[in-house]
Parts: sequence; structure tokens; C-alpha cells
Amino acid sequence: MATNAICPDVPGDDSGNGTNESCTLLGCDASTAAPIALAENASSRAARLSVMGGSGSLLLLLPLLVMWASSGQARLPLIGEERHIRLQGAAAIPPPRSAIQHGCTTAANDSTCGFHVRWAMQQGIIAEPDWYPGLSKDSSFEAFQALLHERGQHHCPKPCHAEVMQMMKAAPSKTTHTTDPPKRCGNDGRATIASRVSCFFCFSAMIPNSSEEALIKAQLDMQTSIFACESWAVVSSDHRWLGQHNGQDVFTTVVRHPMTCRKGHYGVGGAKTNGYLNSGFFMAVWNLLIDEGRPWGFDYTAKVDPDAVFFPDRLSGHVDKYKSKAVYLLNCNKWSSPKLYGSLEVFSEKALQKFSAGREQCKGKLKWQVWGEDQFMQECMALLQVQGQGDFVLVGDANCGGGSCSDQYRVAFHGFKTVDGYKNCVAWAGYNTGKNPYK
Repeated sequence: MATNAICPDVPGDDSGNGTNESCTLLGCDASTAAPIALAENASSRAARLSVMGGSGSLLLLLPLLVMWASSGQARLPLIGEERHIRLQGAAAIPPPRSAIQHGCTTAANDSTCGFHVRWAMQQGIIAEPDWYPGLSKDSSFEAFQALLHERGQHHCPKPCHAEVMQMMKAAPSKTTHTTDPPKRCGNDGRATIASRVSCFFCFSAMIPNSSEEALIKAQLDMQTSIFACESWAVVSSDHRWLGQHNGQDVFTTVVRHPMTCRKGHYGVGGAKTNGYLNSGFFMAVWNLLIDEGRPWGFDYTAKVDPDAVFFPDRLSGHVDKYKSKAVYLLNCNKWSSPKLYGSLEVFSEKALQKFSAGREQCKGKLKWQVWGEDQFMQECMALLQVQGQGDFVLVGDANCGGGSCSDQYRVAFHGFKTVDGYKNCVAWAGYNTGKNPYK
């Protein structure tokens, strides 16, 4: 089976895994993860007084000062940072080193991020309030920083206060589909893009803070791949800003399932693939999309890997003859029998209706734990008696014989792991790679 991109170990992942939220809110000791104490103890108060005295005679009063400091009856005036912390509460405590090690910190005022946060608070929110959904001129520094972090702008780190991140995730924003699912599209009443006969809902699953995120953002910028379909979604385990479409912010659709999996080795531990054993994650993705009704009203749904160069305007010519049938496409004939490779998976609406009704049956009867998600979908379709149609010139896949990006008939080419390589393939296919050129 094809190697799929979703996997757990991503270098440089700062998605927050392992963060102790109670500690990042209050600050932690690096070794014990205990909340930082705000109050001075008796001996530290006395030591501070001895330094303030500046004379040897005052040192003779040290025992008395210790007794006075520990009595709790009198306290020195709070000054500087200590006064600010005591008056403002836990939110004013700067994050300690352990919080930075967990991947969060409040940006310094003199940093690039700090400069842009202050500009947004003082000028941006007034001049362009639509740029800052969920925020107002009274929002905190950390709230503005959280928004810039979500968008990947100005090197802003994730702030350490859990309630700020939760507020940002709950803030209203544009979802990742272009339109509400229609009652019917295509020749049944809704105009399709570029005079297609069939219309498509397309989605990709993306690892946050990875090369996949860079690819998805480039595709959105060019309006190619899934973003050239009638409706689309980018699913991820984290809430990520992807860019703008028609002047509105675009974010990922969050699935409540960790993007964790292990790599299979064929024949070892029952594994049936050398790719990632990611069926569990993609079951959660399909459940989310189906439960939200995203495929309904579209002739076909296409699942597209982020590193697949995909041209939806070519897909109609491959699938129009199957309209109104329960079918999916088998796209690799390299092995003893036709296979579904995960770089591009195409299912008719009726096929997914059967999948929706029988998905629990597939989960209960099939040995999906040792499969990649593409094998799970092929086996599930067979169990539900959905017919697979062979189309072995659908994809030029490096894992199944390859194909040149200059081939005008193929719908997709896989896999291009860098933005430059991806754009080169788009150009070889005869398309412009400038900003928003595809449509």
C-alpha cells in the first residue's frame, strides 16, 4: 500500500503535546513542575533587610528581624515586579524556563513578535477590526499574541495561558469550506466550476507545524488542489490559520483524535504495509466529515494527500460516466491485484452513503489496526459491496510506477514534499503558479 503522510514524529512540532496546562498558567519549577511560590519566606525577607541596612550594627539585629518577618504581623511595602504580580494575579507572572521548554512563552516587548502585537493592540484593531476575529481593543497582550501565533506570523510563540488559547479556538472565523453543501449540484440545478458535469467535495488531512502545512498554505495561495473544488476542508488535530480566501481567514477543521501512528513493516506484527498504520486517525476524519454532512450534495468526494499535485478540472472526465452509481476508483495496478493508493481517493456520493451506514460494521469486522487507511477503505468498500473501478492513469504516483507532470490526462501527481517542487510540477502541467491564478 502507499505510504501516507500522516504520522506522529514530526521534527520541530510545537503543537503543545505534553504541556502541563496548570503549570503553564502559573509557571513551574523545571524539576518538580510545582507552582512557583509568590510569597517570600522569612529568611529571604530578613536577608533583604540586612542588605538594605548597609551597616554592621544592623546585622546585630538580625535575630529580631527574623522574628518580626516571620510573625506575619507586618510586611514590607511591595515594590517593582513583586508589586505588579501581587496586584495583577497569576496572569502577570512571566513564564519560567520550564514553560519555555514546554513550547510556550510570552513574547518580549522588544522582539519582532512583541512589536507587532503592540501595533495590533494600539492601531491594527482600530483601523482593521476584521483582521482580529474574537478580539477587541480591551483584549490582552497574550490574546493578540495567540492570534498571530495561530496564523504563523512574525515568529510569535504560543502564549502560556490556557484560557487564552481556548478563547482563540472558540472565536468566530471562516470555516474551511467555500460554500454550504448544496441540495444538489452539477446538472441537477447548481452551476459547477469551469462547466464541469460532476462536482466535488475535496479534503486533505494535515500534520500541524510541518512541511505539509507549508504545502497546504501554498495551495490555498495558488487556489489549486482541493481549493479548486466546489467545496473543501483541511482537517488537522490542531487549530491552524492557513491564509485568506476572498478576504477572510481560513482555518483548519479540528478532529479530536491524535495524529499518532506507527510505521508498518510488512509481515512484522501482522502489518500488511510498509507505510504508516493510520487507519484509526482517518476513521475519525471520515466520521467527522460524514457526521457534519460535508460529502452530501456533491457527486464525488476526493481525499487528497498534501504532497499530491491535484487538478480537479481533469477529474470530471474520469468519473462522469459513473454518476449516480456506488463506485470508487482503484488507481494502482502495480501488484497482483488492483489497489487503492491513498495519494488520491475518489468516492461517489452513493458509495459514501453505504460507507456511512456500514462504517461500524467495517470497524468491527476488519483487521484495520495493521493496515494503512487506504487499505482499510478498500477492504471496507468490498465488505459493503461497493464496486471498485480501475483507473490506472488517474495518478502519476512515485509509489506506483510514477508519471510525468506534463501528462495532460492524469489528474494528480505524487509526491512532492517541498513547496518549490510542488510549484514546479504545477508549472510543468501548464498552470500558472502565481497568487490565485488557477481559477
